[in-house]
Amino acid sequence: MELTRRQTFTNWPIPSVVNPDQLAASGFFHLRLKDHVQCVFCQGIVGFWETGDIPDVEHRRHFPKCPFVTRAHATGNVPIPSPDATGVEGTGGQMAFPHLNTANTRLATFTHWPQEDVGVSGEELAWAGFFSTGLADWVQCFHCSGGLFAWRRGDDPLRDHARYYPFCPYRLLGMGLAQESVKEALKRRVEVKGVLCRSVTEALDYRAKKEG
Repeated sequence: MELTRRQTFTNWPIPSVVNPDQLAASGFFHLRLKDHVQCVFCQGIVGFWETGDIPDVEHRRHFPKCPFVTRAHATGNVPIPSPDATGVEGTGGQMAFPHLNTANTRLATFTHWPQEDVGVSGEELAWAGFFSTGLADWVQCFHCSGGLFAWRRGDDPLRDHARYYPFCPYRLLGMGLAQESVKEALKRRVEVKGVLCRSVTEALDYRAKKEG
């Protein structure tokens, strides 16, 4: 997810040389090691940036076969929404990674999961809809493709999934909510108020008040 990648650039050391927004949009996240960044899709690493370097160009030059660069198949990337977008995230019915739609298939991706360092088990993450990307502790939801990382002992994958991706269809189904009802409520909120609801509950409450 582009927004998640952008958050890794909090202490980016050379914003005047290369824009961190452009790096995140090009598939990179900051390794927190000088100016070294890594692509979440091909795991390629680029560093020693110079004035005039363009992230997209450098990405293609160093890693021409990267799926994000070639767009050869769906990567699961979720771009940062534009200012005029409705921001309806995860309300579509189509799964981002249908081949990982069972807990067992997702659990199989955690073979080399660093559980002792992370503090959260692969079983918990798989049950919450996540699969391991194979890159450190970065996981993604098989349905909405939302990504999370920097896990700490005591974190609750189900709770964090709902917190960061409240309108993910997988989470909504787990809560027993009708996807179309929530989608409609969110759209109405955006159209009338110009802002997103902060939670599923807020969206449904708003819809009830409007119809009452």
